[in-house]
Amino acid sequence: MGAILFVFALLLRLYSGWGFVGARLQSKIIEYEETGWYDGNYERKTKAESARDLFLYRKDVKPVEDRLKVAMLIVSGILVVSLIALNISLSAKPLFDQYDPELLKVLQVNDDLAEMAASKSNGKPTYCDNRYYSALANGGQGKFVED
Repeated sequence: MGAILFVFALLLRLYSGWGFVGARLQSKIIEYEETGWYDGNYERKTKAESARDLFLYRKDVKPVEDRLKVAMLIVSGILVVSLIALNISLSAKPLFDQYDPELLKVLQVNDDLAEMAASKSNGKPTYCDNRYYSALANGGQGKFVED
């Protein structure tokens, strides 16, 4: 999700930059920014300048803006799907918490539950692969159960 958020932020930054260029090209007014003593001044574009800028916008800027919009929609969709998948995966409760000490105590005395836990983990409880949890399952005597 972090990578998707990074890509979305990058696309948003690109879109805002191209949007600024597009707005300047579509505007009927030329605004002077940080260029000298005439800073903050503006003047109207001539018809030829407006036509040229509109042509440049339609030819060069608008296609890029459209592609960025589509890319942002796709990335947004992926982000929403991944958030939903994360929410579903975090809300899913396992049938057995194989490392819960209370469950391990119950498994010692309840053979039916132990068999069900073993069947859910391909024939043997998964705690058998861990020395610590195997010892807990055997009453804390430090015995390691081998296959």
